[in-house]
Amino acid sequence: MLTKQQNYFFILLTIFLGSLLVLNFIPPMAALLVMAFSVVIFLYQYFLQKNKPLGLYLYWFAAIVLGVAAGLYRPAGFNYPLVFSVNQLYEGGLPFDLHLNTAKTLAGYCIIFFFLSTNRHNIGYINSRTQQLLLVVILSVLVLATAYVLLNLHIHIKTLQYIIVFGAVNLLATCVSEEAFMRWLLQTQMQVFFARRIKQKFWQEFLPLMITTVIFVAAHLAHTLDAIIIFTLAGFVYGLAYTLTKNLLASISVHFLVNIIHFSTLTYPVV
Repeated sequence: MLTKQQNYFFILLTIFLGSLLVLNFIPPMAALLVMAFSVVIFLYQYFLQKNKPLGLYLYWFAAIVLGVAAGLYRPAGFNYPLVFSVNQLYEGGLPFDLHLNTAKTLAGYCIIFFFLSTNRHNIGYINSRTQQLLLVVILSVLVLATAYVLLNLHIHIKTLQYIIVFGAVNLLATCVSEEAFMRWLLQTQMQVFFARRIKQKFWQEFLPLMITTVIFVAAHLAHTLDAIIIFTLAGFVYGLAYTLTKNLLASISVHFLVNIIHFSTLTYPVV
């Protein structure tokens, strides 16, 4: 049932999780959730290939639940590895701690491993690299400009060393993991589901985009109307980048540009 590459993947994942447990870089329950998540994704892919709807939907739903649980679970008294901690990123700023959520990161890369072969050849509406780059820039500016106005942000340039470290962690952990989960596990699979039930191409694309936007907002626990508006716009824009290009790198790029420009040049953290 398992290919040679999949066997190697599970062996390496087990070794890596064991090493993180020894170093206390991941709680035991989160490690179990990540391993269960990877197994369920494998089973989902298996039933997808066999075209067996019952197992397909069962394991897809289980993968979503386990993925969310792995990313959000943190027992009392446990903190993920601290990358850096500062009292102020700039004069008058708030304290900020940057942690590396190892469970969410591993879950994201599990998705990439199992879905890469089935999604990398998808053809979007915008396929030119130049046009995709222009789209990424326009969408990033749209989110940043809206956030600047609604959240009353100000210019605050951060220290280069913090920008570099934050950028590396945010890109390789947060943006890659969140976009892999939102676009390949949720949005793409919902597109497949709706394509079998709805003839209109617009609704096949629009419904998954809106559903993932709602999930994105809910996952970020915004407490104010302005924050909800920003997260709604951001979630929609990240999903739109993927919808138009079918390129995961496009949605990752918009997500990362928004985050790194916000961190590097504007009020951060906001609250």
